[in-house]
Amino acid sequence: MAQAHYQGGSPQNYRIGGTRLMFSRLVDDTTTPVKYEGFKDIGNIVDITEEQKKEVLDHYTARSGTRVKDRSLIKEASDELVLTFDEFCVENLRMMFRGGDVTDVPENLAATVVDETIQLNGTEVAILGEFDPSSIVVKSWDGVTTYTVDVEYELEDIIGGYVGIKRKGATIATGAYVRVNYTYTVRPHKLIQPGVELEVLGKAVFFAVSKTGPEFIRIVRNAQIEQEGSLSLKDADWSSGQLRLKILDDSEV
Repeated sequence: MAQAHYQGGSPQNYRIGGTRLMFSRLVDDTTTPVKYEGFKDIGNIVDITEEQKKEVLDHYTARSGTRVKDRSLIKEASDELVLTFDEFCVENLRMMFRGGDVTDVPENLAATVVDETIQLNGTEVAILGEFDPSSIVVKSWDGVTTYTVDVEYELEDIIGGYVGIKRKGATIATGAYVRVNYTYTVRPHKLIQPGVELEVLGKAVFFAVSKTGPEFIRIVRNAQIEQEGSLSLKDADWSSGQLRLKILDDSEV
């Protein structure tokens, strides 16, 4: 671990004080040299807490009736940073959910689904995609009857390209299964498979910045990063999440 300190900040470098963290994920430690993805900024950090813990073994001398402590040894020590961020970018979500590789999904202008089976129980049933409403066809389970929109069922816009189907009237019984055909557009997006990495290891560079520029930089050559707490999703404020950066031993570096 290395730490650099800067003195004599200049007013010309005025900026809002705070912190920045760059993290480089370990890809393969069986190669020579070891492979890393490269440093990526996790974005705006709204709060940071450092937690240093230690377990001490005390020794006492007893040459008289009073035992006096004459030595104190540190048995275990740990240093961790808890980071609160408010940018839900791909890298942050990937670290929070221990996601694997990021896949770029291209635009698909003519994706078609045939005979998707859905049970209509009176609540919305979400279907992924940005629909051409005229492409949606709802049929009975046996495929004989084609239902009419706004008469026997209705469509509801939900959010983010999701559309819901609801029963309307008594023609479709509660809990009945129907077949749905539709076409939709898949917009370009990034796909992350969560929970595939047992641990996220890498290197980190931590910047402490004041209003006149960098105050110190801390380089962590061996670290583990994981989700801390839960997501804070708010309707009247910035949503936020937390990551815990565990500083691991780098004595072999």
